[in-house]
Amino acid sequence: MTTYRDIVNQSLRELGVLHSGEVASDKEGAAGLTALNQMLNSWIYDGIDMEHTTATGLTDTIPYPDDHHSAFAYNLALRLAPQ
Repeated sequence: MTTYRDIVNQSLRELGVLHSGEVASDKEGAAGLTALNQMLNSWIYDGIDMEHTTATGLTDTIPYPDDHHSAFAYNLALRLAPQ
């Protein structure tokens, strides 16, 4: 099962912040989770209602189908890139 930490780690790898096999620190993970929650909640205003409930833990399992996970990771990477 994919966790929120997995999505954050994949996003940071796409940005070159993490290398293969590395994981985000707790601080980076928490910042990534906050950004991911904000992103999914903001999609409602774009007409994409994921019925998102704010995730509180990085180890929580993502309640969306597997084919959504890459979209989350790539969009999160775009959101994190300026930071």
